[in-house]
Amino acid sequence: MRRGIRILLGVIIAVALIAGGFYLFLTSGMDQTANLMIGDADAAGIADGTYEGAYDGARWSNSVRVTVKDGKITDIKVVKTPTFSKQETIDRLTERVMEAQSTGVDVVSGATLDSKAILKAVENALKNAG
Repeated sequence: MRRGIRILLGVIIAVALIAGGFYLFLTSGMDQTANLMIGDADAAGIADGTYEGAYDGARWSNSVRVTVKDGKITDIKVVKTPTFSKQETIDRLTERVMEAQSTGVDVVSGATLDSKAILKAVENALKNAG
């Protein structure tokens, strides 16, 4: 009987430790990303080319390649996606940026932190270009 209780207690402790570690992973960098200020970057005056930018925010870390032609953003490739990010979110957000020709766009509803992280990487790519 005591052996069964010890095994059960060990299993409960192991599950609690795994759940705690997963929670820490999921929330690491959350405040940093939530409080990001996104500048209104655009491609005006930037030479034609493809520019890389990144954002480092724990599970929201990502990197992008932004292509500029004739002072306009013509393509955005998310090279490294934030963990658990949906492709639909990425597509919708990059489409908004290319339509507006600026990072000053609304985030995707339900994916605020993913959106902010990607927008920051795009902003950094455009800043690196200039």
